[in-house]
Amino acid sequence: MTESRDVELNPGAARQAGDHARDSERLAAMRAAFGGVGGARGLFGDVPGGDLAEQALESAAATMADELGRTGLTVQDISDSAYLMAEIADETDQAAHGRLVAAGEAAQRRSPAPGGAPAPSTNGTE
Repeated sequence: MTESRDVELNPGAARQAGDHARDSERLAAMRAAFGGVGGARGLFGDVPGGDLAEQALESAAATMADELGRTGLTVQDISDSAYLMAEIADETDQAAHGRLVAAGEAAQRRSPAPGGAPAPSTNGTE
């Protein structure tokens, strides 16, 4: 049996999280750094085995750049999901407000006005 719990959606906090994820400059800076390392030539000069070390470094930089590319997509997904959650929260708030207004109007129509007469309709249908 699953337990039902209330969930509070905070659209402001969700938008702030989305903004923070999108504004992160760290991933771009890391990509640029790995690109610079991967493209450098002659890093090891005439050191024995320098060519092999350079190839290994280029390979490692390319692998890290690929991983950062995947991470960048994940950060974009997080940002997009945060904005989507904010939209859902706004829509939920609007729908809840509409239902509360309708329920309040229905309750007013059903409850007798002072003197025993039914309360007048606020929407002009009764």
